[in-house]
Amino acid sequence: MKLACVSLGCDKNLVDSERLLGTLGGEGFTFDDVQGDTGGCVGDGPRRRAGFTLTDDLGEADVILVNTCCFIGRAKEESINALLDAAGWKERGKCRALVAAGCLAQRYHAEILEDIPEVDAIVGPHAYGKVSGAIRRALAGEKVVEVAMPGGSGHIDEHGAGVNGTDRHSTGGHGTDVHSGDGHSSDGHGTGGYSTDVYGGDGHGSDGHSTGGNGTDGKVAVGPIGGVPGGCAPGKVQVPKRILSTGGHYAYLKIAEGCDKHCTYCVIPSLRGHYRSAPLEELVEEARTLAAGGVKELILVAQETTVYGLDLYGDKRLPALLRALAAVDGIYWIRLLYCYPEEITDELLDVMAGEPKICHYLDIPIQHASDKILKLMGRRTDSESLRRVIRKAREAVPDICLRTTLISGFPSETEEDHQASMGFVREMRFDRLGVFAYSREEGTPAAMMPGQVPERLKQKRRRELMRLQQGISKEISRGMVGRKLQVFAEGEMDDGRWVGRTYRDAPEVDGRIVFRVAKDASATGTLLTSPPHADGEGGDFVWVRVTGAGAYDLKGEVWDEPTK
Repeated sequence: MKLACVSLGCDKNLVDSERLLGTLGGEGFTFDDVQGDTGGCVGDGPRRRAGFTLTDDLGEADVILVNTCCFIGRAKEESINALLDAAGWKERGKCRALVAAGCLAQRYHAEILEDIPEVDAIVGPHAYGKVSGAIRRALAGEKVVEVAMPGGSGHIDEHGAGVNGTDRHSTGGHGTDVHSGDGHSSDGHGTGGYSTDVYGGDGHGSDGHSTGGNGTDGKVAVGPIGGVPGGCAPGKVQVPKRILSTGGHYAYLKIAEGCDKHCTYCVIPSLRGHYRSAPLEELVEEARTLAAGGVKELILVAQETTVYGLDLYGDKRLPALLRALAAVDGIYWIRLLYCYPEEITDELLDVMAGEPKICHYLDIPIQHASDKILKLMGRRTDSESLRRVIRKAREAVPDICLRTTLISGFPSETEEDHQASMGFVREMRFDRLGVFAYSREEGTPAAMMPGQVPERLKQKRRRELMRLQQGISKEISRGMVGRKLQVFAEGEMDDGRWVGRTYRDAPEVDGRIVFRVAKDASATGTLLTSPPHADGEGGDFVWVRVTGAGAYDLKGEVWDEPTK
């Protein structure tokens, strides 16, 4: 049989999708294009009770797994469209089981079952360890709902307005037709495309005798940052099994789950629960496993990375984690995302400045620059404290690349508040910036606030911020011309040029550099090879001289002067 996985939302959700597939491999499901044993404790040998081949063609899939997101209205609409698209393949394709997983599935499981009856199984984030059993039961004709409470067990009794009043024809609150588009294809956010490498701790997984079993005492093993069981022999470090979707040269490392910040616009704490760090030794072991499989760049993610370890160890351990990960052989770059500004410490910046493997890149979501709006958002910063942390970061790491995100049109935002953000962006000159129009999410304090801003005005302000940033980005990019940068080569283009990323570019959200490789290029240096792989595959590091720049992307050529 064939299985297709559609992963929607953020990179944290992508890690969940990779682990979901890895969990299937560890509980009796095998993928025909994966070599060797994909699960079980040491000595079990391969089990081929339910063989699957991964496919990115929904029309050929016997099982379609959609890992949904509902962080904002646009994410909900995208998830609903993906489920409706997948539902269509039950009639015109081969699909026998449609599984809805993730945040939307947890938050609106009753509405999904009523409005999209083609969905056979629903698995929430806190019940991911039950995904294999849910698929088996769905294939046997059952309707399955596995939706646990955050941080506990049992089913959620949902109240509220449903999926913004969604049905097959409208997402209600936003007035969006969920049948927009051709309705026959996913939007490209992770449909299939998974590599055939299964990563897990020494091949340990379930013993195959019970859903979620750990192979030792029959208890359900719920990991510290999710519902995916590890199932290792006693005394072994538990590493969640994953099937990578990023091409195998870089991977996201999810260091924590949940959030305790409770920003007034955000539904994450109610869906994902309290902040829960993964033990440091487990993360280091996972990094070693990923490196052994060819991963060279680790991208650390969580709802918030900067308070890593506070719940487990009583103090923030992100600097210690970074030092430990930097010691892993085969890992050359380590990148930090989602660093809340109030939690950025001198120690963290010192580690970034002193450890060569850590990219001089910091993602700091500030969300706004008006003190009034920041207070209404429940943020723990004001404009002056934001200025201080940004200046401190640039003093500690002079070539640091700073990324941030802003929300336009938050309730009661005036033109004066908007101009405060505009002025802050002009002053701080962020290297990278994204803007989201405020999304009114039921169940959040912000949804009940007076002064809701009209959608057209939200979007107008978003466009103004983005136009401002585009000009800043263009100036910064032009200032890069002539510099020699280390580049992570990701693949060869049809015209013979290569595409890659500098330390300033996180995958998917930032720019890229397109460069040419001369036939006689011979750039050398520590941990570098050149030219990139002759077969057109990425994964090498090269030195590139920047020769041109647009607003977001760079052009260059391989620098063949030897390095010291």
